Amino acid sequence: MYEEKLLASVVVFRELYDNDKDIYDVIAEFIKSVIQFEKKWSFNVTEISQFMKQHFDFNIPDAVIKTTLKKRLKRDSLVSIDRSGLYIVNSSLMTSSSELINDFEQTKGIYSKIIDELFEYITSKIGSVITDAEKRQIADDLNDYLLSIGSTGKSSTFISSFIIENQEKPNFKDNLNAIKEGLVLYNGVRYSSDLNEIGAWNSDLTIYLDTEHLYNACGYNGELYKETFDDFYKLISEVNRNTSTRGGRKKIYLKYFKESKDEVDGFFYVAECIIDGKTYLDPSKTAMQYILNGCKSKSEIITKKAKFYTELNSLGIEQEEHRNYYSDIKYNLDDQNTLESLEQSCIGTEHRFNKDGCIHYLKLFTRINALRKGVNKIGFEKIGYIIMSGNGIAHFVAHHFHIKGEHETPFATNIDFITNRLWFKLSKGLGSNFSKPKSFDVITKAKLILSSQVKNTVANKFSILTEEFNQGKISKEQATAINAELRLKSVKPEDITPENITETLKFIEESSIEKHLRERSLLLDKVKKGDAAIQELNRRNLVELRSKKLHAKKKIRASYIIAAGLYCLGIFLLFAIGIVFLTWIRSGTDSVLSILSAILTFVLGVIPLVRIKPFFKWLRKRAIKTYKAKIKNLMIDMKNGTMLN
Repeated sequence: MYEEKLLASVVVFRELYDNDKDIYDVIAEFIKSVIQFEKKWSFNVTEISQFMKQHFDFNIPDAVIKTTLKKRLKRDSLVSIDRSGLYIVNSSLMTSSSELINDFEQTKGIYSKIIDELFEYITSKIGSVITDAEKRQIADDLNDYLLSIGSTGKSSTFISSFIIENQEKPNFKDNLNAIKEGLVLYNGVRYSSDLNEIGAWNSDLTIYLDTEHLYNACGYNGELYKETFDDFYKLISEVNRNTSTRGGRKKIYLKYFKESKDEVDGFFYVAECIIDGKTYLDPSKTAMQYILNGCKSKSEIITKKAKFYTELNSLGIEQEEHRNYYSDIKYNLDDQNTLESLEQSCIGTEHRFNKDGCIHYLKLFTRINALRKGVNKIGFEKIGYIIMSGNGIAHFVAHHFHIKGEHETPFATNIDFITNRLWFKLSKGLGSNFSKPKSFDVITKAKLILSSQVKNTVANKFSILTEEFNQGKISKEQATAINAELRLKSVKPEDITPENITETLKFIEESSIEKHLRERSLLLDKVKKGDAAIQELNRRNLVELRSKKLHAKKKIRASYIIAAGLYCLGIFLLFAIGIVFLTWIRSGTDSVLSILSAILTFVLGVIPLVRIKPFFKWLRKRAIKTYKAKIKNLMIDMKNGTMLN
């Protein structure tokens, strides 16, 4: 079963380095620990190398171990060297105490737990138990992931989502960052034969930026990509500033090949076509969205393009001059046998063979090989020429056994690797007082990786979508709808959060567009059914509304008639009572004429007080107002869906 020795070792390495110790002091502590543990009173350099591997999983060059023994242990009289070159241990070393082993064991427990949690997480996501062999591979992938080397394949997706989902857990982020920073130091030692050169960059190096890094330099792919590039650029600037202050020329140059310029020019041309409505926006192209934002005409696109190249020039990023890279055929890597070998490697794997992409990078690698004069078995610091790319095809080709030999520096690497090497080489330190590169943060790395994978998934789906539309398999309406959905799925790294990580992971795993078509078909069915239900409900509501309107009108009309009748009855009774009263109070001497005169006088006096017309006008207004209020309430009930209840 895999033991997390390397993870724990590099964390202890980092902690010792931060306690005001230099690299030789740190390595010396590990050497003293293995001597005490093995109780070796005499040894040679090879034995110490083997013990370092056995106990700490460290692969440190013999030259570095030999220098450490001489400059630290021999200097402090802890060991001596006999005539045969064997190292003899002083008793003071054996009797001294070392806290390193205890720290190592405690740290190993912490990272064993992290590894176990990662295994459980992946098991829950794939829905099946992972084997011991798979666990070992995942653990190795985590090492490569944190160190930013090689291709971690499908594991990188799960590792990234695991990190983002757990980033708020106490100490989780700090623990992983400690591993990553320790690995930066360890890898620096591992690939350095002479640690005396730490602190300055003394060799010439030309770094050819792939196209996406040209966009990153200008902020076209989002804030995190821009910040990551800026950290890299600051280290380059420091190297060149230090050499110029000593009266020398700059040591590190940033350039790009003509192919990248052609790709950029084509990119801006496509932007012009999109503005003219001649083509569609590929939703995976974040940089294209950046170019189009705020532009309404082709002239604005052209202005942005000019500004883009001006900004590259201001950063000292220049186009490579034309050279004849094929003058010596032995440096040529671009041949049919190599291409066929690359294609064969993709069979039965998750890699989709991209012929055009492979041909493109084989041509670029031929140029790098020619510039290096075929000398590739040399450390990164002295390699002279390299391509910096985040493209998966570039790394697939660069690390293929047909291209990269054992112990050779690849023709292409990523920005993290170069940033790490520069950081170590310049001896920048890793304490809390130092402003560390953004790429050292595991959360940033996880977001960058997932964003890149989402972008690749969107690009694949858009390619399939375009192909199926051109073949007439899907309608224009379907293609437009799916394209709109893909645009929503394409996210910048800074937009990935613990809240949307599950949806993001699900989208990456679903690589075809058939699911989108099925989901859209189901959605349309639901909409149609919903529309039919709504129409039926509206029909029933309208029928009910008409019925209730009629009922309300009849009810209010009846109320109006009753009120009017009661009013008229009241007037009649008033007159009747008045006449009876006058008749009752008359005397026996009153004539009929005088009685009728009195009654007429009474009636004429009361009539002005009755005001029949104003009453009926008021009564009508009241009835209309009541009717309108009733109808308004009915409409509210219908809108809320409660009218039929």
